Amino acid sequence: MPVTLAEAQVNVQDDVDYAVIDQYRRASWLLDQLTFDDCVNPGTGGATLTYGYTRLVNARQAAFRAINSEYVAGKASRTRVTTDLKPLGGSFEVDRVISNLGSAQTNEVSFQMSELIKGTANGFINEVVNGDVAVDADGFDGLDKALTGSTTEMFVNASTTNYADWTAATIDTQDAALCGFTIGEDYP
Repeated sequence: MPVTLAEAQVNVQDDVDYAVIDQYRRASWLLDQLTFDDCVNPGTGGATLTYGYTRLVNARQAAFRAINSEYVAGKASRTRVTTDLKPLGGSFEVDRVISNLGSAQTNEVSFQMSELIKGTANGFINEVVNGDVAVDADGFDGLDKALTGSTTEMFVNASTTNYADWTAATIDTQDAALCGFTIGEDYP
């Protein structure tokens, strides 16, 4: 019977393998920009798989004012958000007889590991954009869900209230990807 998370938490140690993180960083520009936070390490106070942070909901706007008048008061707003961390990765099996056939750079274990790293990086990037725990309870909410209705959501046109539809069915040309703007044209 497999070990449960509750059993694993009894004696949790720092399990960050920086060599593996380096391979993931090299596999993706986005992963290279992220800070890897070993927040579930009991040595740093994170004894659970729940991660909390403060999210900026609405940015503070600036405005001009006339001489001898005052600025209109405004404020930025933020909210506390928590998410449950979930394992992401995969496994493969290679018979020990063929595992090391060929050079170390091209043997079956190296090939399978390389492909798993690419697949995991691509899956993570997809989840960052399209993730929805209502669709996949083992994933997390991505930007599409987190930004809906916020002031940071991209509008199709500055003069309308229609939100951009970034699904593959609608973004099938370069022009559609640029929201109807031509290359070199300034955005409103």
